[in-house]
Amino acid sequence: MTDYTRVKAALPAARARLFGISGVHAVGIGTKIVGDEFTHEPAIMVFVEKKRPLVELEAEQVIPAVIDGVKTDVYETEIPKAHGEALQGGVQITPGSVESAWQGDQNPDGTFTIIPGSGLGLQGTLGFFVRVAAATPTVYGVTCYHLFGTPAQPRDTNIKLTVNDLVVTFGTNSSDPLITPGTLIAVEVPVTDLGYSLFGFYVVGQGDDGTTAAKQLRDNLNRVNTDMTCTAAGRSLTVGGSFTIATPVIATAFNPALGDQHSSLTATVSLPTIQLSGKANTFGGVIATFNLGGNEPTHGTCVAAKAGDSASTVAGALADAITKLQVPGVTADATGATVTIHGPVQTIDCQPMSDVRVGHPDNSFCSSWCSRCCDDRIGLLAFLRPELDCALVQLDNQQKYRAQVKDIGFITGRHDIVRTDGSFDPNGTPFWKRGRTTHVTKGTLLGANMSGKMAGVADESDGSSSPKWRLFNNYYTGAFAVKGDTAVFAGPGDSGAAIVTPPVPGVDGSTTVAGLLFAGSGQTGYGIPIGSIIDAISAWQNQASVALETATQMDQDVTAPGPAPAVLARVAHRDLTPMGTESVRLNQAQSEIGATSGGRRYGSLIMRHVDEAQNLVNTNRKMATVWHRNGGPAIADGLLRMLEIPGQRIPAVINGAPLVDCLQQIASALARYGSDALAADIKTHGAALTQLAHLSYPELLKTLQVAE
Repeated sequence: MTDYTRVKAALPAARARLFGISGVHAVGIGTKIVGDEFTHEPAIMVFVEKKRPLVELEAEQVIPAVIDGVKTDVYETEIPKAHGEALQGGVQITPGSVESAWQGDQNPDGTFTIIPGSGLGLQGTLGFFVRVAAATPTVYGVTCYHLFGTPAQPRDTNIKLTVNDLVVTFGTNSSDPLITPGTLIAVEVPVTDLGYSLFGFYVVGQGDDGTTAAKQLRDNLNRVNTDMTCTAAGRSLTVGGSFTIATPVIATAFNPALGDQHSSLTATVSLPTIQLSGKANTFGGVIATFNLGGNEPTHGTCVAAKAGDSASTVAGALADAITKLQVPGVTADATGATVTIHGPVQTIDCQPMSDVRVGHPDNSFCSSWCSRCCDDRIGLLAFLRPELDCALVQLDNQQKYRAQVKDIGFITGRHDIVRTDGSFDPNGTPFWKRGRTTHVTKGTLLGANMSGKMAGVADESDGSSSPKWRLFNNYYTGAFAVKGDTAVFAGPGDSGAAIVTPPVPGVDGSTTVAGLLFAGSGQTGYGIPIGSIIDAISAWQNQASVALETATQMDQDVTAPGPAPAVLARVAHRDLTPMGTESVRLNQAQSEIGATSGGRRYGSLIMRHVDEAQNLVNTNRKMATVWHRNGGPAIADGLLRMLEIPGQRIPAVINGAPLVDCLQQIASALARYGSDALAADIKTHGAALTQLAHLSYPELLKTLQVAE
């Protein structure tokens, strides 16, 4: 342990000075590295994208060797990127390749025990568990916020931005001077004197043009700092101030989000209000985020709603959740179904979600025709903190789990890298992590109390004129960095993994949690300290006692409190009663398909064998394995989406394999384990049914209408 009092005192001024140097993307505390060897000498850690020889640098671009009596240490690494893709909730998931749920962890009663480190909803990793003390204790799984943060199906925007040093011009890609409503415009102003950037945001309203955008961004930027003196003339914004601004400024337009088309709740945002309408889905909810501009991160929260909850009920819960964030100067209240956010808010985004269920190891949920044994649900999204990149999943009652990290060890407590007594772990302290993609990797501490910026603020452009909408989170603070022993410490899908101390060798395999992996850049991984996460949860729970779930030995099953809901049963039984909006659409589709000659023929064929097929998946372990590994639940959910959205098709690739191959594997298994009659009909009609699976719903109806 090393005293870092002097380093901590020098850090604010050092950040202001260092972030003004091109290429510096993170600054924190650590111990100096000499000749690839870690020392115990306190230092200010400076992370740069690329080290450059002194002869290539201007005097003001040279990183000082000493700042306020504290040595600096320069480390070369890329700007970190988030290591996870958005889940988007429930039935919207497009499955990918993950470890099969059938590879162990199954209990004799057919339930599964969830273990951190082995996957979450296909696109991320489950980190660890916490328990909140209350009259009825509640257990939450902890993972990353950004796994839930991207609205689905973005639309293109027609805006074209032109930047010339300190001038941003807002034009369009077409002759229409109006900008596509819902476009998010962000202007970043790198201020050398401050050592960080100031941001201004604006969401385009109906009928807005380039002139409107320039004026709104001028006003928003001028409000975030009294030294800003931005002006607007026509479609051009000129950025100015009494401090030094690095040029050019950065301007980005983000495509409008189409949002969750399955949600029966809708949200209309008109700053500073959110107008909700409709009722919540069976597993519905709402995610709301807002930006204050300046150097503030994105703030946000979520609300899980019960089936049929009115817009007014959800609005009241959302207003309470926003106020409980305790963002300085920001409160919210609700009048009926209208939420009003008070404070210096520049943009608001509210995304109703039809499904806030979370699955482990992937997001496979039972449809009305799907086997319950393939339901991977573990709970519901309950809490978000964007600035910590932290999210909580409330475990379902009676869900079994283990307070251990897969392939590493059982958790005995927390490990605080930076402590309150003026000490911190020195560089070189070993840490491990176990993620969904790269599994167990090992490394050593590079720095603590890190502040810096993330690479980009949007998903990669998919060929459209602007990047997809991405909830804006460009900064991180209070983080720590780990240098991997190999070229890659973490990869896509590892986000949410626990960063832990190595298991005690030759003793009992115990480990402690240091933090939550949220980003990486090749050999370097970045984590949010466990203390920051626990404190945030405690504040959300009105200072209730929050404790990390621990164990005393390996493979200790723990059961989440509360009565077991029937929906969680993984034992063999049938449930052909559709839920919520699914029922209405299925009944309508059944009538439309039944009105065609081909639909009547194939419908009769399917009804002849549906009971046997579902029973096989429920009761035959080998059949269930084939069904699960070949994306059966995802195909069923894709079929439901196809019925609901014109032009939608079942994904052409399921679990990394062509849809036709998955269907053939499932059909072959049904023929192998089923009756002679089922095998005969699959042999006769299987190929034709497989071809129908490639069609959109309108194409399917047209094909069935002319079928003999």
